[in-house]
Amino acid sequence: MTTAERIYVEAKRLPEHLASEVLNFILEIEQRNSVRQRGSEGDTDRAIHSQEILRLARVAQASFPVVEQGIRDREFAALRNEWDRLS
Repeated sequence: MTTAERIYVEAKRLPEHLASEVLNFILEIEQRNSVRQRGSEGDTDRAIHSQEILRLARVAQASFPVVEQGIRDREFAALRNEWDRLS
């Protein structure tokens, strides 16, 4: 039995949420290895990838509206009151 076959057999016995974790782990390993194989300098590729993620995070953060604390508090209180009323 190959390793892939063994993984398949073991994963079939797991509950769905645990099998999903196994799949996520396999995909993570696959992604890490593909990053290293892209170029002879895997660390450089990884650093560029990290910089791109940080850049995208800053762009996403800038696109969120700035809401004053008082408004947030009032909206939160209204949501909490509605939740309590429906519960």
